[in-house]
Amino acid sequence: MLVHVSKLPNLTVEGRRPQITACGSSLTVNVWRRNETMRVPADNETWVIEAGDVVIQKKARSGSGSLAPWERLVYCLWVADYGMRNAGDLDTAHAVCADFQSNARRIAKDLSLRLTHEASSLPRGALQAEYFIRFDYICHEIRNAEPGGPAYDRDVPRR
Repeated sequence: MLVHVSKLPNLTVEGRRPQITACGSSLTVNVWRRNETMRVPADNETWVIEAGDVVIQKKARSGSGSLAPWERLVYCLWVADYGMRNAGDLDTAHAVCADFQSNARRIAKDLSLRLTHEASSLPRGALQAEYFIRFDYICHEIRNAEPGGPAYDRDVPRR
């Protein structure tokens, strides 16, 4: 089944209108760049849970001041994901951390993570509506930005 992009009038990824296909409950978003399709991994849900857990444990042990900017951004993503997957909205995320979205916006800008900054700059309702569409791209961008981390998928061009 092909979902027409006009149903999502504000969605752009890297300045391009993506092709969105749905199969059952999964959604695939393809963005073409110079005859290449941007590949997104399937295991980002697990990564957010595991990376978020590491950050939460560090925060509990050493306080939020001990977190590096990248770790704070992972926490913001974990909070948003927790709210969206458990309650289906960002109200729960705001109850967990009221400033997760503004923190994500600021940190993403500081780390030059354009897709993450763009998503976190959306009004709450728009972010909530587009969260699962943008999720893999945000995860990909954040994973690639991990300081000293393994090369996650460097085949995808970064800005």
